[in-house]
Amino acid sequence: MSAIVITVAAVVAIALLRTHQDSATDASEVPQAVRTVVTAANTGDISTLSTRTCGDLGLRIADGDRQVLTTAKVATDPHLATASIDIDDFHYTTVVDDIAYTYARVQGKLGSAAGIDQVALFGLARTDNLWKVCTATIVTP
Repeated sequence: MSAIVITVAAVVAIALLRTHQDSATDASEVPQAVRTVVTAANTGDISTLSTRTCGDLGLRIADGDRQVLTTAKVATDPHLATASIDIDDFHYTTVVDDIAYTYARVQGKLGSAAGIDQVALFGLARTDNLWKVCTATIVTP
């Protein structure tokens, strides 16, 4: 009987450890996926944008729009279409199964405000073990 209990406990411990490791890996892959999309937008790499985006961002990219970030108040801003942005300082990355959210600090020409730091929320989905950015919105206070 004790052998069964030990075996069950070991299986549960291994499963929990694997889940923890997967979550840690996902949490590091999510910011990298966002950086990949932002770099592709900055350099005009439409191929990468088409394979690494989904949702409303994917639809805008497919429609020829190169902007990654939008604002809640103005859905389309022509100034963002050619803006080059920098992104860093990721916080509050949350991964639940194949969905992830993360906040990051962005800087660049964001609408009419050039060079001003802002915070953006990125929503991602994992498809075929590849994180894709589905939405990217500047968080306005």
